[in-house]
Amino acid sequence: MRQFGSGWELLPSGTDVRNALAFGPPGPDPKPGDRYDVVDYSIGSDGFRGRLEGWTPNPDPGNARPWLHNQVHSWVGGDMSPASSPNDPVFFLPPQRGPASGRAG
Repeated sequence: MRQFGSGWELLPSGTDVRNALAFGPPGPDPKPGDRYDVVDYSIGSDGFRGRLEGWTPNPDPGNARPWLHNQVHSWVGGDMSPASSPNDPVFFLPPQRGPASGRAG
């Protein structure tokens, strides 16, 4: 039986989402594309994409948890590792929002 939260105890918080969205590249006049990703364009680059996907380490030294997307993979556990996540039935469950779920969307 799946034990959600056994690989990682927390899902991303609203603060985590706001921090990723607030990323701004250094420099006096950055272009919009510079906000999305930064040079060297690898998984280690500190841009919005890296923060959203979970490749960029969290800048808070007291917070070792991964960023948003990868944090969800860790929380779900099972076969949700990045290379095999489509093999996991949980991968295909849509988020439940709206009146039927009792949660606002």
